[in-house]
Amino acid sequence: MSAYSLRVRLYRNIHVASTISSQHKCCGTGCALQNQSVSRWVIFLLALFASACAMRYRVWYGHSPDRLHRVEVVEKGGHQQIHIDGEPQRRYRGVALETIRFSEDSQHLAYAAKIDAGWVIVIDSTHSRPWAGIGEVQFGPDQRLAYVANDSGRWRIVLEGAPSPLFDAVMKGSLTFSPDGRRLAFVVAEGEGFRVVVDGEPGPLYQAIGALRFDPEGKRLAYVAKREGQQYLSLNGKLLGPFLSLADFTLGPNGRLGMLVRSDEAGWCAMIDGREGEAFDNLDTIHFSQGGRHAYAAQRDSLWFVIREGERSPGYSSVGELTFARESLIYQARLDKDAFVVVDGVRGPSLQRIGSLTTSPDGAHLAYLGQPWGGNISVFHDGAAHAVPRALDGTLVLSDDGPRWACLALNEARKSIEVVINGEFRRPFDLKELTALVMLAPNAPNAQHAKKLRRWVKAELEASPGVKY
Repeated sequence: MSAYSLRVRLYRNIHVASTISSQHKCCGTGCALQNQSVSRWVIFLLALFASACAMRYRVWYGHSPDRLHRVEVVEKGGHQQIHIDGEPQRRYRGVALETIRFSEDSQHLAYAAKIDAGWVIVIDSTHSRPWAGIGEVQFGPDQRLAYVANDSGRWRIVLEGAPSPLFDAVMKGSLTFSPDGRRLAFVVAEGEGFRVVVDGEPGPLYQAIGALRFDPEGKRLAYVAKREGQQYLSLNGKLLGPFLSLADFTLGPNGRLGMLVRSDEAGWCAMIDGREGEAFDNLDTIHFSQGGRHAYAAQRDSLWFVIREGERSPGYSSVGELTFARESLIYQARLDKDAFVVVDGVRGPSLQRIGSLTTSPDGAHLAYLGQPWGGNISVFHDGAAHAVPRALDGTLVLSDDGPRWACLALNEARKSIEVVINGEFRRPFDLKELTALVMLAPNAPNAQHAKKLRRWVKAELEASPGVKY
């Protein structure tokens, strides 16, 4: 594990008055890839997109999250329009590709479009009043739509068609829904300071604000706030601290709170529900189980340890992907040259390298890509190994019930990337569409693209009939 940055990301970028350009003309062509890294794959496709133009009139295309609806942006006669499952929608002067959003249930489609009077938000074929510009567009977990709109040089948040008061600036990337979608918070700039607006109510003014988060139940809102050079945690409006430094925090279930803090020069401590733990040189994110148990990784000198409910594991060279599945604690570890997965303290087989861990929604099933010493890459699923020599790390998913798995892999016979389900090559994967996905958010982190990619693979898995390995 690389050292934790120990720095909370602050909201620094504001939405600017000019709306995202819609005039994208290129769509990359696909080709077979030879590596097993999703991040390298995404970088390659970005370069591919920048250098290749394929379709003269089809500007962009993709699918809904459930893969059941095809969406295309088509240009003709100087205008652009959305086609849904081949059915053309209204024509506009332009469509802002970066704003195209489906709701989580794939039932609603929204995007920004240009008309003579300005920019409008189109949702399910109806559009809003014109605005001077459109910024971030986002569906909440309950399928409500929120977006940032420029109104004569100032900014509003529009939630379900209802505009907020005007703000000088809304911080880019700060729109945050609660897990149930019922609450919305965001950060605004005011003069030389910043404040959080939650449920329409503005909070206090601070020098800086970062890491805006709701707890799993959506009842608590917390963020890091800086005032007079000192750091605090604002929890439902109450300030905790000050701290010499506050690196990160986690809101757990049933009111639990974990913070990574530095109160003096002795080192970094995990503060769980107000009680400071042992000091270490470095710490990683605190995790809570659904039942409220906690664990985190900590470094002292050259060794990493996993601290679970105050109990320390043996020392490792590195630790990664710590997570709870049900109440079981799972993580990757490396000791010298050997990599392995640890489940509730029990070490798995020694491997040369290990990919990302994935668990079923109920936490009862575990799968990951691993390469044995001197062997091929395999899918390790509930303890059984299935060889998939050209599998792409970061694409492995499990079915909702857990027994089936799928990933992307290179089919060397056909020189194509294909979906593999329970060890069988099932269908080719459309690299042009993946390039179009990257095109929507070219500056997004690789993890964001990989998450969407796994959703595609998961949709293909759930749509396929059961197959036995």
